[in-house]
This record gives sequence, C-alpha cells and structure tokens, in this order.
Amino acid sequence: MNLYKPIEDKLDQLRNSKKEKIVLLTTGALNPIHIGHLKMLKIAQDNLEKKGFEILCTFISPSSDSYLEYKKYYSPNFFYFPFEIRCKMVKAAIEEFNKNIKINNNNFNNNNNNFNNNNNNFNNNNNNFNNNNNNFNDNNNNNNDYNNFNNNNFNNNINNNININNINNNKNINSNINNNNKYNFFIHDWEGKKKGDWIDFPYVKKHIDEELKKNFPKENIYSFYVCGSDLFRYAIQMGKNVVGIKRKNDNNRLNKEYEKNNIFLFENNEENFDTNSTDIRNLLMFIDDYNKKKEENFNILNDDKNEYENIMNNINNKIYSSVLKIAIENINKMK
Repeated sequence: MNLYKPIEDKLDQLRNSKKEKIVLLTTGALNPIHIGHLKMLKIAQDNLEKKGFEILCTFISPSSDSYLEYKKYYSPNFFYFPFEIRCKMVKAAIEEFNKNIKINNNNFNNNNNNFNNNNNNFNNNNNNFNNNNNNFNDNNNNNNDYNNFNNNNFNNNINNNININNINNNKNINSNINNNNKYNFFIHDWEGKKKGDWIDFPYVKKHIDEELKKNFPKENIYSFYVCGSDLFRYAIQMGKNVVGIKRKNDNNRLNKEYEKNNIFLFENNEENFDTNSTDIRNLLMFIDDYNKKKEENFNILNDDKNEYENIMNNINNKIYSSVLKIAIENINKMK
C-alpha cells in the first residue's frame, strides 16, 4: 500500500473542512510496542483535535535494526526483535486497538440506547400522567366523582419520574465514551528499512514533511512529532510542531509562548500509560524461561509458579494480547 494513500483518502472526505490538516508521527524501537505507545498517540490526537487541528493519519515508524545494534553495543544485556517482527507486532497492536475502540463505542451506543429507552418510558409515563390528569380535570369539571382519577397510576408515575431523574444525574452514563471513532494509525517503514547508519527522529520527520509536500503540493500538510515527556526536552529543539505526553506525577510545565510554534505538552489521562518496553522484555524472558522448564519437566519452585501466574494475570494491562502471542512465538529470534 502507498504510504500516503490514507492521507489522500482522508483529504477526499475533508475537502470542505477549513481546519488545519496535519499528520502525526512517532518513532522508537517499539521493542516491543505496548499499550502506552498507542495511548500516547490517542491522547495527542484527542487534544490536538480540541485545539482545532484535523488529524489525517498517524505514522508509527519503528527504528532500524542498526539503531538497536547501537544500543546493544553499549548495553550487552540488551536484546531486540528484528525489524520485520517489530512491524508485525505494531500491525497487530493497531488492529487490536481499533477493535477495542469499536467495542467501547458499541458499548456506549448500547448504554445510550438504554438511556433513550428509559427516557422514552419516562415520556410515555409522563403522557399517561397528563392523560390521567386531563381526565381528572374533565371529571372534576363535570362534577363527577373524584375517585375516578387513578391515584395508584399517579403514584407509579411519580416513582418513575424519580427514577428518570436519577438516570439524568448518573455521572457514569458517559464513562465508556470514546469521542473519536477513527484513529488512523499506520506503519511507516522508511526509517526501518534504511541501510547503513541509523536515522535520528528529526531526520525522519524532515523526510515525511518533504514527502507530504511532494505528494500533496496543493495542500499545506505537515507533521507533528509525538513523544513521551522524557524525549520531549530534546524534541522541542526542532523548534516547532512537537507534542509531548506527560507521565503520571510529571510536574513539568510548558511556557504558553511555545504554543505559538505548535509545541504542546499534554497531560496523561489514560490508565496503564507508564508501561515501558524494558520491563516487558524482562517479563517475556521470565515467561520463556518458565515455559522451557515446563517443557523439559524441570522441578519448578512454587515461588516461580506464583510469579508466572501473577505475570500472566497482569501482563494484558501492559501489552496487547496479539502482540504478546507474536513476542512469545518469536522470542528465540531476538538478537
């Protein structure tokens, strides 16, 4: 697929939009990609849309193996998945993320439908009450017996009215809302496929900006670089179009003057954001070692059994299940 076809498709949908159109970019080893990586991009998109930008798509650019070899040279205990496997994991993560977004949206729509049904019931009950009240007035005006008015129905309708008020005040009614249905994440493999010395992120961004200008000469489209707050201090040296996402308990503040150059530092409001790939690799090594012992009928200590169960019960908060499967299947290919 043409790397820039998604942008072309999106532009066709947004011909009448006056908003500033941008592309998001993130780079990194993604060794392996984890839940925090895509949540970072989600936070960036959500906040930039609130500021009036139209996000055409997001490119995820896994680093080349030469960069990971460079890291390994200075940290001999460091190991990594080859580029092709990391790309496969990124693709799986994107697909699972999109599936989860769809499920959350469906749950919201179901909850919204339930709310609407309850609201319709309220309106029906209210209409019944009004009809009964009209009957009462008619009967009263005609000097008929007051007891013709159905007092039980009145009390039932009042109780229904109270229940509906509780629904209207239910603070959890929007708890599953995802205010964007489309997070267009795609793999950008130019950096990873480059032979020779590894390419640093400013040059990846420069390349994408040049490609955007070449492919869409009539459009003023450019990229925003998205990263965590640890890399943000270096990324802002590019001077413009940078988004940083803060980690939990990060008290750093950004001078408002930076926003003139489209440099933003956004709060993190997502759970399981502070995961890191180093911890996940260590967990993967423990899982692999445990499985090998099990296959070879080694005597496994109870402490190891308990740790294994604890890891497997909690690892899905850190890494997508589809990515975990690929990682375990390919752990023997790590370098």
